[in-house]
Amino acid sequence: ESLVTPGKFTLHDNSNGTYTGVFVGNTKGTQTITAKLGGVAISSTADITLTPGAATTAKSTVAVSPDSIASDGSQTSTITVTLKDAEGNALEAGGSTVTVEGLTKGTIRTSGATDAVEDPAGTYTLHDNSDGTYTGVFVAGLVKGSQVITAKLGGSAITDTATITLTPG
Repeated sequence: ESLVTPGKFTLHDNSNGTYTGVFVGNTKGTQTITAKLGGVAISSTADITLTPGAATTAKSTVAVSPDSIASDGSQTSTITVTLKDAEGNALEAGGSTVTVEGLTKGTIRTSGATDAVEDPAGTYTLHDNSDGTYTGVFVAGLVKGSQVITAKLGGSAITDTATITLTPG
């Protein structure tokens, strides 16, 4: 897989026997830079390690599993928000605040918690897994229907949403 967008890595002849270039990468990972002179490979190489950029609400994702549960007051679905940069690379560290609010069909508890948060219309802060993902457990109420899960990153809405279908319980 190429880590370089074609046409974005160009060399400039400095007219003194040296060449300089600007490397613009778009996929996390390590890229080895090699060069040829007159079609012959130069033995010296350089490695560049690319890390994800800042999280963006346009590329981050919201997922639920399972996406259908009974509306019996106890069934659960795990909500996972994966923060991604502008190129769609998943972040590898935590430190952000991700929230879910506006629930009408249940509540959320953070992963590992034993009690659901009582206020179904409140704002719930998801658990930071320190790897770029944030999780919470949706606990069904007693009302059937669809619950759209919308998340916010630092107060800004994430474009992606997920839906949990609550069937009669």
